[in-house]
Amino acid sequence: MKDIDPLSFLKAVYMNAELPLSVRMRAAIEVLPFTHPKLAVTAVMSEQDFATVLDRRLKRIEEMRLLENKVVNGSTTITCISRNSI
Repeated sequence: MKDIDPLSFLKAVYMNAELPLSVRMRAAIEVLPFTHPKLAVTAVMSEQDFATVLDRRLKRIEEMRLLENKVVNGSTTITCISRNSI
């Protein structure tokens, strides 16, 4: 008998039209992780980790809010802040 690796065997099973569909489907399901990679989400942070960047952004937003209602010579001054500065 000819030696065959498990991946080739399962491929031969699911490609064999003479076998019942349930057997072919099971073989195809079993071989799927070895023939098609799973999609995954990855994030690349070059400066620091996510928590550090988030803390820095939140601090910057708080500083911007303090600038909005700054009091000058006894009267309240409202400063316009662009979205690009946040």
